[in-house]
Amino acid sequence: MEKVTTLEKNRASWGVILFDLDHFKSVNDTHGHAGGDAVLRHFSIVLNEHCPAPITVGRYGGEEFIVIIPDCDLYEPIHLAETIVAAVQQTPFVMQDHAVSITVSAGIAYAHHHPAETVFKQADIALYEAKTQGRNQYRLYQS
Repeated sequence: MEKVTTLEKNRASWGVILFDLDHFKSVNDTHGHAGGDAVLRHFSIVLNEHCPAPITVGRYGGEEFIVIIPDCDLYEPIHLAETIVAAVQQTPFVMQDHAVSITVSAGIAYAHHHPAETVFKQADIALYEAKTQGRNQYRLYQS
């Protein structure tokens, strides 16, 4: 949140992507919480591999992760989301000698000088749309 506060004070253009692991409850149900935690760590590694500094990555809660993009001209949120969704699908997680396929959905929003709370809600709305449209995809918030 410090990063977002600084971006808001500087009146910078920034974006946010919310990621949510698809069908994560079934991973926990099938492989236990230790398996679920391992999948979360696997996703965080994939996420960090595709998000160079100055992009900020964090766990937002449960199986949701947030990506704060301070320079949308240099790091296009739509391209970043597309790349990460594809990378997750193409990188199966190996657990106990078998591959577990995981996918992720993403919601994208641009600040356009809106307060952070509004931008996060917009990204959440876009994420919900990606989930209801079949998962394993991203959606951009459209007002």
